[in-house]
This record gives sequence, structure tokens and C-alpha cells, in this order.
Amino acid sequence: MCIDFSPDGRFLSVCTKIGTIHMYEVKDKKWQKNFLLVSETDKAKPRISFQIFASDSKHLATMDEDYSVCLFTHDHRFNDTTKEKEWVFAGKHRIHHAPIRSISFGESLDDRNEIKLKLFSVAEDMKLVEYDVIEFKANTDRSKVDPYDRLKLKSVFPVNMQLKVCVDRTRVCSLCLYLVPNKPLQRRCLVDD
Repeated sequence: MCIDFSPDGRFLSVCTKIGTIHMYEVKDKKWQKNFLLVSETDKAKPRISFQIFASDSKHLATMDEDYSVCLFTHDHRFNDTTKEKEWVFAGKHRIHHAPIRSISFGESLDDRNEIKLKLFSVAEDMKLVEYDVIEFKANTDRSKVDPYDRLKLKSVFPVNMQLKVCVDRTRVCSLCLYLVPNKPLQRRCLVDD
């Protein structure tokens, strides 16, 4: 079981041993009616080993014992903007073939100098995986975006003693992954074992 507060203090996320996530809205002092699942079936509910909120407090990522990374977002269910925003499933990938050791959100600038959210995972299989998080902008045509496919695989890097992997503002090692303070004009290249 693990718990985490969103950076803005609005939400408390509680992950259970059976692969469910319960979201508590601190201001309203109430639990979200629907709990979140990291599995598509009722039979396979892998234990969530870690969770982390993005700095915008609108995205939550989890890693589980099934070597998967899941993304949840605070948005309209089924892209229906007439409905109230709530926490919903937004994507899942199972790239690793060994236990995931850490996940972390990061940010980069796209070709229009807008901040683009990324997710990284590192596992005992010595792979660093980079994912793009697809976000809806104000002018996005929501009918053209699958609400359950907003976590896109971008790159897979092997991590070993001889290879140094460069990732903007991110430090990587075989057991942990964490952000280096944001300095947008500098590239950081840090790998530890």
C-alpha cells in the first residue's frame, strides 16, 4: 500500500494491495465515487509498488508488480466536456521484463517552446524508458484522441556501466530515478550504478 499527496495539496491518492487507487479530494473532504484500476480485468490486479504525481497535479503515474507503468489524469470521463472532471485511466505500458525500480515525471520544451510532460521508468532489466504524456490543450479536438491511449512510448535506452544516457534534467541509475533542478538551457547527463 502507498499514499501520496498531489503537489498542490488538492488530492490524496491511496493505492491498495489489490491494484486499486482511491482518490480523496482534500478541499471537499470526500472520496471520488469511482476507484481506479491498473488492470483491465477483475482477475489480474497487480500490487502497486509506487505512485507519483506530476508537478501540475493533473497526472498520476503508478508502477506495479506486473512490470507495468500506468497513467491517470484528472479530466473529463470519455472526453465528454459536459461531465465534471474526475480521475480517469489514461494509458498503460508493459515494456520492462524485470521489476521496475523507479518512475519519475519530467518536462521538456517542444518545437513551439511549450512545456511537454514526460514520464520515465527504470527497472532491473537495466532499461530506461521514456514516455510522452499526451495532454489536451484548449483547442484540441477531443474526438480525435483516444482517452485511454495518452501514454506514448518514445524511447528505450539500455543502462549499463559503459553507457552514459543523456536525458534533459533527469538523473538515472539502476535503482532510482529523480529530477535534477529545472535548468532548461542545460543538458544533464548523469548515470550511476
